[in-house]
Amino acid sequence: MRGGPEFPDGKGGDDELDEQAAFNPVTPYGESKIQVERAVSRLADDNFSPVFLRNATAYGFSRRLRADVMVNNLVGHAVTGGKVRMQSDGSPWRPLVHVLDIAHAFAQVVVAPQSAIHNQAFNVGRVGENYRVRDVANLIAEIVPECSVSFAPGMRRAMMREFSGGSRMSRVPSVTRVGARTRGSLG
Repeated sequence: MRGGPEFPDGKGGDDELDEQAAFNPVTPYGESKIQVERAVSRLADDNFSPVFLRNATAYGFSRRLRADVMVNNLVGHAVTGGKVRMQSDGSPWRPLVHVLDIAHAFAQVVVAPQSAIHNQAFNVGRVGENYRVRDVANLIAEIVPECSVSFAPGMRRAMMREFSGGSRMSRVPSVTRVGARTRGSLG
C-alpha cells in the first residue's frame, strides 16, 4: 500500500477530479509521486498487489501532528497569533480529509479482498469537503476568538499563476467500494 499525501493534484481549476483524471502536477514533488505510482504499478502480478491511496489534504489532531498542512497551519497561526495571514488570494481549491478517515481507509484496504484492490488507486476524501483556501481561513477566523484574516499585499504573481486552481475531488471516493467511509467534516 502506498498512501500519497494527495490525489492527482495540480491545476485542476473548478473541475472535480476522480481517480481516472489526468495527472497535472505543478511541482517536482508532485511529478515524483506520479512516477513512483506508475513504476510500482508495473510491478503488479499474482504475488504483488500494489494499492495507491490518494489522500485529500489531511487535517486534524494526531499523535504526530503535522503543522505544515493547510488547515492545521492556519489554525495554529490563528490560535497563537490571532491572525490568519494569507500569502495568496486564497482561490485554489483543496479537497480535505480528517486524519481518522485516512486511517480508516488504510484499515479497510488491508482487509479487503485482493480482487477489489489489486493495482488500484483510490481517492480518500469526501464529497462536499472541497474548499477554497480563503473559505477555510474565514471559517477558522469565525471559530477562533478575536482572529482575523489578512491577505499579503503584492502577492508573488508568478507563483500564483503557477499554483492557482488546485483540485477538487469528485463523487464519493471509490475507496468506499472496500468498506471505507468518511465521517469528518470541516464545515
